[in-house]
Amino acid sequence: MALKTQGITWADLVQAAVSERGSLAEVVRTLYELHPSRLPDDPATVERGLRRLRKRGHAPADKYGRLILRSFGLPQEMQAYAADLGTYHSALMDLPLQARSAQLRLWDRNPVLESAQGAWIHLGMASLAHHQGRLEDAHRRLQLAALGLRRAGPSASIEHGLFSARLASDAGEAVRARLEGLLESVEQLPVGADQACYHARVLDQLAYDASRDGGTEGLKAALQLRRQIPSEGPAFVRFRRAFGLAWTLNKLGEPEALQQGELALQIAGDAGLLRLRAGALGLLAKLRPEEAQSFRSRQAEILQRLC
Repeated sequence: MALKTQGITWADLVQAAVSERGSLAEVVRTLYELHPSRLPDDPATVERGLRRLRKRGHAPADKYGRLILRSFGLPQEMQAYAADLGTYHSALMDLPLQARSAQLRLWDRNPVLESAQGAWIHLGMASLAHHQGRLEDAHRRLQLAALGLRRAGPSASIEHGLFSARLASDAGEAVRARLEGLLESVEQLPVGADQACYHARVLDQLAYDASRDGGTEGLKAALQLRRQIPSEGPAFVRFRRAFGLAWTLNKLGEPEALQQGELALQIAGDAGLLRLRAGALGLLAKLRPEEAQSFRSRQAEILQRLC
């Protein structure tokens, strides 16, 4: 879906329903089929209500706004885009920060927030706040997202769980049990790229948690976890494995770290994953100190474009 330059309004949702069914009259007929006992006897009353809804802009839902969302939800394209705005491993994370922030602000209002995808927007806003160092806002958005997770679906619950666990881990809390619980949730997702990315992320966060004390045993446990991330599949998964192995092997003083670091850089470059490529360049600056200045210069150029 192309970046939107205007926020989604109630008129957009009514028009989407009309486009799919051919006319406003057909939308009304469908509503009567879905809710035969909840609507007025006269269909013209419902049609007038939908015409008024078109004029509500970003106002809170009225009776007919709730009816449209309950009956049809957001169009599929909008649902997918809203989820991408809140997903850490989506391609939208490579948008320059200003552009991503602008997109989230456009979607951070009604009717999207009152839809099942509202939780994804709160997750995206939480991620943005965390990136900008606004931890209080990040926690507040996670709380708002939690209210709509059941409607948003299992992937949103896993995304929320991963983000919450990372914040808790950074605050010194034990998170291993909750991350292991997320692994069980990931196994219930349909097989595909999304499941593979979530599986890699949970294993990576378990490894991060294991290595927090910096001791050899913790690093070895982290290494074992990161070796469980598949070496084939989506570029994000392959990068997560190579980068995690490079970081851990370097901490253990193993020469294989350089090979994995170079692999991570290659994967990110081939896939056009700019933020991940910047991370790999930063790691290679440590692994190949004789070329550190060049790596850091290339990293800074990418980050300047993304910030």
